[in-house]
Amino acid sequence: MRVIDFMNMTSGGYHEKQIEYNMTGLLAEIKQHFPEDINPNFSDPKYKKIIENHPFAPLLTGTLAKELGIDKEVLTLELWRDLSNGYCPAKYLLEGSLLSNKVVETERGPMVKLNKNPTPIVAGEYRPDLQPKDKRIGTEFVFGLGQNTSNALTALAIADPSVEKKFADIAKDIFIKNIIPQMEIDGGIRKGKDGAEIDYTSGLLIACFQHIENRGTDTSGPEPFRHFHFDILNTAMGEEDGELYSVMNDLICQNKEVYTAIFQEHLKPALEQNFGLTFKPIYLDEDRDNEYLADSERNITSWDVDDKFLPQSLRTELGKRTKEMEEFARSQGHGGFLAMEIARKESREDKSELSPSELKAEWAKWYQRHGFSAEYMKAHQDFNQVKEVEPALPTGAELMSNFMRKHKDIAFTENQWKAHVTKQLLGLTTGEKAREYAEKIFNEEGVLILEPEKAEYYKDFIEGRITDPREYKQKQIRYGRDVRFTSKTILKMEEYVVESSKARIRETKFQLDKTKIFKAIMDFEKAQKPFKGKPFQFAKGQKEAAIAALTDKGSIINIAGRAGAGKSTLLKVVVQQYEKAGFEVIGTSTSDQATKELAKSTGMNAEKCCNTAELFIAFKAGSYKFKPNTVCIVDEAGMADTETFYKLVKASNEAGAKLILVGEKEQLQSVGYGGLFKAMNERFVTKAVTDINRQIDTKDREMVEDFACGRANKAIDYLHSKGNVVIKKTNEGRLKQIVKDYVTDPKAYTEKFIVAATNLDVDTINNAIRAELKSQGKLEGPEVKIEGKDGIRRDFMEGDRIIFTKKQKSDNAGTEREKISNSERGTVIGFTRLTNGKLNTIRVKLDNGEEHFLNLGKPLNIKHGYASTVHKSQGSTKDSVYYWVSPTLNNLHQAYVACSRHRETLKMYLSNDMVESTVNKLDGKPPTKGMVKTAQLIAKKENIELAPETLKSFKETREFLNKHTYKMGSNGEQVPTQENVLDSFKQIFMAMSQTAFKKTTFDYNLGKEEEYSKYHEVKSYLSNRLKKAMGMDNDNKPLSKPQAVPIAERKPEQAPQQSKEIPIPMHVLKRLQAQRAIAAGIHVVKDKVKEIFKPEPTPEPKQPKKPEKKLKLNKGRVM
Repeated sequence: MRVIDFMNMTSGGYHEKQIEYNMTGLLAEIKQHFPEDINPNFSDPKYKKIIENHPFAPLLTGTLAKELGIDKEVLTLELWRDLSNGYCPAKYLLEGSLLSNKVVETERGPMVKLNKNPTPIVAGEYRPDLQPKDKRIGTEFVFGLGQNTSNALTALAIADPSVEKKFADIAKDIFIKNIIPQMEIDGGIRKGKDGAEIDYTSGLLIACFQHIENRGTDTSGPEPFRHFHFDILNTAMGEEDGELYSVMNDLICQNKEVYTAIFQEHLKPALEQNFGLTFKPIYLDEDRDNEYLADSERNITSWDVDDKFLPQSLRTELGKRTKEMEEFARSQGHGGFLAMEIARKESREDKSELSPSELKAEWAKWYQRHGFSAEYMKAHQDFNQVKEVEPALPTGAELMSNFMRKHKDIAFTENQWKAHVTKQLLGLTTGEKAREYAEKIFNEEGVLILEPEKAEYYKDFIEGRITDPREYKQKQIRYGRDVRFTSKTILKMEEYVVESSKARIRETKFQLDKTKIFKAIMDFEKAQKPFKGKPFQFAKGQKEAAIAALTDKGSIINIAGRAGAGKSTLLKVVVQQYEKAGFEVIGTSTSDQATKELAKSTGMNAEKCCNTAELFIAFKAGSYKFKPNTVCIVDEAGMADTETFYKLVKASNEAGAKLILVGEKEQLQSVGYGGLFKAMNERFVTKAVTDINRQIDTKDREMVEDFACGRANKAIDYLHSKGNVVIKKTNEGRLKQIVKDYVTDPKAYTEKFIVAATNLDVDTINNAIRAELKSQGKLEGPEVKIEGKDGIRRDFMEGDRIIFTKKQKSDNAGTEREKISNSERGTVIGFTRLTNGKLNTIRVKLDNGEEHFLNLGKPLNIKHGYASTVHKSQGSTKDSVYYWVSPTLNNLHQAYVACSRHRETLKMYLSNDMVESTVNKLDGKPPTKGMVKTAQLIAKKENIELAPETLKSFKETREFLNKHTYKMGSNGEQVPTQENVLDSFKQIFMAMSQTAFKKTTFDYNLGKEEEYSKYHEVKSYLSNRLKKAMGMDNDNKPLSKPQAVPIAERKPEQAPQQSKEIPIPMHVLKRLQAQRAIAAGIHVVKDKVKEIFKPEPTPEPKQPKKPEKKLKLNKGRVM
């Protein structure tokens, strides 16, 4: 019961088969009542009831659909083709519509042009092939129900067909009354020269399809899965002028969870009341699988019907089918529901489609085998569910902590917070009370923050010095979009970490004698084996870091070391000297593997090393506490979030212990919220270890240093000059190449690996490598299917590489049974069978030489290990590394880590497809300084007005440069330049280097009273617009009739009834006649033409009044 996926639509063809499918069902229904009607006109009133009662008829809705006169029309294939190509037939327009002056004559007849760049029409046919291939025609969301809910509703509908219409009406009501009004508030438009101005919309155009099944796999047919494809077409009506523009969908996409909360808030109680269903919470995957969390700490992401409604045998079979679907999706390289749906639609033959009634007939037989029916459900239905009047709700601190762990950023919007709280509380109270509680906590806990450059941009607006109404409105709109909040709790934690550490900077109890440490370092160097025939010697940075860690004052020291610069080696000295002096030395990291490597590389007692999650559990249980003489080494400290830092520093302060923070801010950032390691580097003693020695080739070391310093251009040019940047046209081409290069590399598996950013890419590469190895006979014996803890079953053979995805207890006999660390790698060396021949265990040999048996009678934390994610690779070193650059690349840290793992060889793999996909995902990320400077010079030279938003967006700046940058053609004409793949990729990397670091509250300005006042001004305006769109007045009282958001000075105020005649309305014909006359050169009376084309006057916007109510003010840093 949530938004399960969304994507930009670049083709309307995907839905054409769906519409044909829906039309088939509707035509069949009409034929039953009117057998003589061969080609029915859906506008004929005699079909009205049939159409209204058809639960699967696509819905055309939104304020713009009403204005176009199509909100009551059937979405035929022909109408969909028009709309998805940027046109609407003029014949549907209402008399007096503001859109009458948007009608143009086309080869397909009179049309309303829905945006500035509709699809070209050639010889009466749409030619999308003449458009840019990534042109957005809309944004598609999928709202889906859970597996149990889908099957429960299906069983009820099999017993009572009226259930389908009842459910469809409930969902339609929620979309129209609750979700679409919010989307129309969130949507925006750009107007003015080169889109320099932005504005609110007064209406969107949306097509909604209901489906009751998934697509199944090649081996199993479709199963019940109720979901709605919700397509927001790329056209919107401006709030002030009623003109049509393309949709700014950034806030709509950002607010995915807001729409999920609205959907759940209204659908869950409707299903409880109308069908007697009861629900269980569905937890966020990462929380569900986190063994360290209690249920009260887990975040609820959705709701599904209780298990008791379905027989166990049916749920077991459904679970198997779900796993098959997930396995199939991953084997095909599909990363989301929509991608899978598109692939299925494109590959499936029409004849394989079954109507809803045919599907339900098949499912009825299937249900019967399991004893499942509406009758079975009766024993569990409850039509008298009542929420407690005063339920015990989680505290604000608990809700905020859980939200921040899920949100993973210290900055959030008010809507994001409220959506989260609503979802968490729907099992305890009503949606209305949940929202009220969320508002209460927000006002108590929320603190307004602005990035310093944005605070400067809005200074005149906040201080009330803008007198021009248009400029005022522009700043007002942008301010509402840019304001963020953090919480008092986060402010307190980050302030505590910094200020309490400052208070201990003069402590001396951890200082050792400097002379003795100098001698100890020299003795250590002499004891090491020579390197390449030369005596071992620490680099200058290593020596300074070791000396500072052992002899400087204070409770915290930072060792910031480059990847491969020998941090572990210098820490050996630190561990030895502190232990020799009688101190307790322990080690920790956020990662199991990093913690294990820390113990191994420094000689620490492995029993005194554990990951931070285990350490905090020990703190809470009282089984371990820091002591006054404890020195805690925190490895990979850059991956620790704000809460982790807070808990470590607090425990250290309470005991009087010391922390040695080791890592590099340029490497992978924290997965959670906040990035305090960078802030600590800037405020406390930090010793840099910069002499890289991992790579054999000194030029490779320079390349790694270039990545670390943000000089991506230079690093990539170097790799390219060596022939180590592989560029293919398609992703398929680069996949074949990376597989070939890896398989033909003669190095042992233990000395080579492939790294990629996402699990989906990793799975795709692993599957391709296994296929190649099998074809070459390099994998032996039977193929055994093993279920992973993630629910996916994977095939393994003797010789397969594996990686452990989480800690795993081995099943070795006797005392040898132990935990295998997360990210540990190994090779399958065999399988064992019981005396009856049944497979019993898998036998693996880890890269560290250990051998383990794992029982196949339970799910295991293993996956194929030829390729792994960049996160899994941090801390590893291999001779050969192959870097698959993923389209989801969103920071330079990722590339730096990937490109610093090798000793000898690094290869990078790109494709045209990947670069274009990455650029699209960079929408909203800032461009490089060079791109901005070039764009500004061109704008000045060509007298082009550059929108501020353009220079904030990498994608839009790139499009501007591609549009306005020319070279001389062979005949002296200007020809647009075309970037090559490598240049585009370098721009992407440079953009990444500017936006990478996780932020803390120290990176923001805290809001003052004026900032809060302006925020409330915007909030009040949007709140009143939303109320009006939902049929409420400003005091939350129902209006006599729900109203659309009004356009300024709209005339007429109420839209008249649509004409029953389908021919072109007279007002449209007059406009077309004038157009044709002008085109033919016929003299037309000048004043008459002006009158026909005269637009409605647009009044100057008034400066909004200051609101009377204000948010509760939270200002200043609090301790």
